Amino acid sequence: MALIPCSECGSDVSDKATACPKCGNPISTQAGTAAATTSSTPTPKPGMGTGMKAVLWVGGALVAFLLFGAIAGNQPGAKEKATDQMAIELCRKDEADELKSIATRKFIRSTCDAMERKFSDRYGHAP
Repeated sequence: MALIPCSECGSDVSDKATACPKCGNPISTQAGTAAATTSSTPTPKPGMGTGMKAVLWVGGALVAFLLFGAIAGNQPGAKEKATDQMAIELCRKDEADELKSIATRKFIRSTCDAMERKFSDRYGHAP
């Protein structure tokens, strides 16, 4: 590191400085520019890197997913609909139980069919 005189105020300034610390005059010497160009540290490129962009995309997608889930989960009747679907699933599992008598299974089947019709009438589609 060498000291060179500032062309504006005459103060001694490091040849690696970009401006005079006393007057703020930019240092434009070949020694200063040569030191900057032969620096061992690479010059960072402007903008975001690919990794940071990926993190932002994933974070944005996660936030959108959570917002959609919060909105969809808070719809009126969403809990009742889920409860009705679960009841129909349990009814069909009970119907498939081979340990029950045929008459009992027929009764369960008719009950499950009635539950599905009621669900379709209420929500406009099959469970």
